[in-house]
Amino acid sequence: YRMNAQSNQLEYVLKREGIPYRIFGGTRFFDRAEVKDMLAYLCLIHNPADDLRLTRIVNQPPRGVGATTLQRAREIGVDSFWYKEVQALPMLEVMDRTMAGEHIFPDTPPVSRLGMAKSTDFTERELEILRLLAEGLTDKEIAEAFYLSVTTVRYHVNNLISKTGLGSRTELAVNAVRNGITTPGIK
Repeated sequence: YRMNAQSNQLEYVLKREGIPYRIFGGTRFFDRAEVKDMLAYLCLIHNPADDLRLTRIVNQPPRGVGATTLQRAREIGVDSFWYKEVQALPMLEVMDRTMAGEHIFPDTPPVSRLGMAKSTDFTERELEILRLLAEGLTDKEIAEAFYLSVTTVRYHVNNLISKTGLGSRTELAVNAVRNGITTPGIK
């Protein structure tokens, strides 16, 4: 075939028959984001309690939301709040109950890992510094933002590196964003 779109029927038959295959020069039909999204919608129609599929279509991309954001959400009158990670209540139930007038908030943010440490191992100040570090600010800029000395900022960054076992501040910042501990631009 000459066009990737022509592979769909062939892939479907091979997949249905359990025949292994490889696509060269393109993405497999069932690996395409739009196909995965559509399948997530269809699965959710079939099973409304499927949090995994709902997470795919409701909350993309992942956002680093912690205790501070949760507190601010309550203060400004947000009706309900949930994390996309697995929790006691299915997300659709939270949505239905919120629409019925109930206010639902988790007791604590989910625990994430950063290197050898858990998100609960960090102080509030370390998390604030980590957020600005992930935004690409220098030690001097972070110090000015929190009215600290540059030496104090470096002390906190070194503590974070020590707690996590990561090799550098860059590795620390990248992994903090990747693991959802912080998201640049979200306070």
